[in-house]
Amino acid sequence: MHRMRATDSQNGLTALAIAGTNVVLIGWDMPEAGIRDLGILGFSLQRRRHLDGEVTWIFGMKTFRSVDPDPAPGVPVSTFFHPLQTFQWADYSVSPNQTYTYRLVARTGQPGALTDAAIVTLTVTTERIDLGKHAVFFNRGAVASQEYARRFQNQPPDKIGKPAFDWLSRGLVEGLEGFIAQVGADSELYGAFFEFKNDRIFTAVKAAKARGGQGQDSLRRR
Repeated sequence: MHRMRATDSQNGLTALAIAGTNVVLIGWDMPEAGIRDLGILGFSLQRRRHLDGEVTWIFGMKTFRSVDPDPAPGVPVSTFFHPLQTFQWADYSVSPNQTYTYRLVARTGQPGALTDAAIVTLTVTTERIDLGKHAVFFNRGAVASQEYARRFQNQPPDKIGKPAFDWLSRGLVEGLEGFIAQVGADSELYGAFFEFKNDRIFTAVKAAKARGGQGQDSLRRR
């Protein structure tokens, strides 16, 4: 059974995962007494992709000073060696309509020689983007700013060009183009836009009008 939500608990460690289309949110809790008694230093997070069996440890940005005192700025590190010292994480690297299993591990011991104290397992399936009648797209915004800076050396999208804009779009522009392309001679096109200045969408709307499609209101560029 495919589930968008999953929970699990072991040795006082409780976790919840909630899947969207392109993100899985994971939150967890552990009593303070349990953390102190077990000597918990952080939490490692592993992901298995059911499509091909790929197993990876989620990456973070912070290190144990005794293990890696001078990490390179912006270079991610495996949470297997440098566990998360937080109680929530978001995986923005998932794909729609895929099943993933996460293993959240409470880690104890000493930096550089960690052992497992408690493990919970969460299996979720991300939502489909296109449900037939409706499709929902989310482009990348502020939540992805650190990853953008890492991928494109924090250069403006206008300087990087198409790769940066494609990554930021995450299918939104392409999905909108595909929707507008369905407009025929007997169709009407409705739209509500907070801001509208994308040249590709203007081109698609003009092409739809040339095919004979009708709009509820004229679209004028400001």
